[in-house]
Amino acid sequence: MMHVLKFGGTSVGSVENIRRVGEILHIRSSGHKPLCVVVSAFAGVTNQLQKLTELAPRRSLEAEKLYEALRRRHEEVIRGLGLEKDTGLAETVHDHFTALWETVRGSYLLRECSVAVHDRMLGFGERLSAPIISAYLRSIGINSAPLDGTDIFISDDRFGGARINRKASLKRTEQAFRSGKDVYVVTGFVAASEKGAVTTLGRGGSDYTAAVLAAMLHAPEVEIWTDVSGIMTANPAVVRGARRLSSITYAEAMELSHFGAGVLYGPTIQPAMEQNIPIRILNTFKPLDAGTVINKSGGGDDYPVTGITAIDDVALLTMEGSGMAGVPGVAARLFGYLAAADINVILITQASSEHSICVAVAPSDMKKARRAIESGFRHEIKAHEIDPVKEQKGLSVLAVVGQNMRHKPGIAGKVFRALGRRRINVYAIAQGSSELNVSVVLEHDQLSEALNAVHDAFFDPGRVAVYCVGAGTVGGALLEMFKDAGDNAPRLAGLANSRRMLVDERGMAPGSAREALVKGRPLDMATFTASIPPGSVFVDCTASEDVAGLY
Repeated sequence: MMHVLKFGGTSVGSVENIRRVGEILHIRSSGHKPLCVVVSAFAGVTNQLQKLTELAPRRSLEAEKLYEALRRRHEEVIRGLGLEKDTGLAETVHDHFTALWETVRGSYLLRECSVAVHDRMLGFGERLSAPIISAYLRSIGINSAPLDGTDIFISDDRFGGARINRKASLKRTEQAFRSGKDVYVVTGFVAASEKGAVTTLGRGGSDYTAAVLAAMLHAPEVEIWTDVSGIMTANPAVVRGARRLSSITYAEAMELSHFGAGVLYGPTIQPAMEQNIPIRILNTFKPLDAGTVINKSGGGDDYPVTGITAIDDVALLTMEGSGMAGVPGVAARLFGYLAAADINVILITQASSEHSICVAVAPSDMKKARRAIESGFRHEIKAHEIDPVKEQKGLSVLAVVGQNMRHKPGIAGKVFRALGRRRINVYAIAQGSSELNVSVVLEHDQLSEALNAVHDAFFDPGRVAVYCVGAGTVGGALLEMFKDAGDNAPRLAGLANSRRMLVDERGMAPGSAREALVKGRPLDMATFTASIPPGSVFVDCTASEDVAGLY
């Protein structure tokens, strides 16, 4: 039975990391044969290719420099892996770079980069990494062969976000995996349309490639190897108290991926869910960590919610007017106009009075969306039955997701209490009919504070935030107590002395807070105290009458 593993860009981002992947596969191939290994482009390469698609049609001299930098990067990896004498690999890499340059040159001469040319250029990252990694596996004694996704996957022609036609691709796929190799290294992210044009599957599409292969090959599991040890309750870069989830359901994973959780590409889930194939998120750099399993039942963690995530940057469009109330078909027309303009709607909320409808869209789509709505409702706007569309930028969507929320009262109340205590204003609210999701729209500048507040409410309800003034003998002793208490300590969110101050809503490490304070901002006590939200604790470790006067 074929096992499917996918390694992301950071996992194959350097010579050292590719060797690490080789160690993992050496162990895995000794126990399970054959293996299907899907790989991304080397870290950063797809972004460089994207830049190339922008420079070439502008006839920028930087295009050739960037092309040469890409060539050198791959040649350095080949030398670092000791593969410079592999003539077959050298020929393959040379052919791909020749084809890439021809594509760049064509875009340069025509002064344009069509969607088809864009996808062709972007796909070279994976088409280069797969043969290099396969050659390295052969060099360490693993019987391996590369497979190009453009040869085995037939997709639609929706460039930039194509979907694989599994039925049409099945025969090619079955034939490709019959050559008796122990490890097949497959290009992620790329396929080909029925007419043979290279298509890409969306950023993160290598995950989707792995899930589609698992479904077609009836794999027992899909392993997604990345640079984190699973799915967290929140983004650990923003929420210091975020923790790993042992398992979640397919539905929860889809909700989290839609609302910004970047560990897994959303379309990955559907092919696996249809075949009831578990998806396991693992860490290439900590291969012994258990990771997170996504399956039908979930239920590995006894939290009231599964995770808290966010879409950082959205715009809110509001349509309102007395002419909307009680008029059937207004919402249908609104979403029809947006669909015709190819606008993706992130969130929808409607007042019960039917007097207004809000939709959240990407800021880049805001003006196009407003024009589409106002054009569609131009007669009602002219008759003053509907007001012109209102725009709000600089917003974010915070989403609370969890299967355990179903039929459990008080979840939404807990969210709004946590936000209200921090004086965070909510612009719009939406709850999915599945009861898996409560979403709120708020100011982007308050997103970090909101994420920490809501996460604390569900995952650390007893962990109070502490703001401390004074970092001398007494303050230092208090910080040592916090350090000794470990996970049971309050969250140190603010620290100040007579000269400097630090405020970090996520919390800061007590053991290094005094050293970090040296690089803090100049002390402004009014600003420091204004940052302290209700429900926090203020600790005065000074003998200053000025500080005491603030009580």
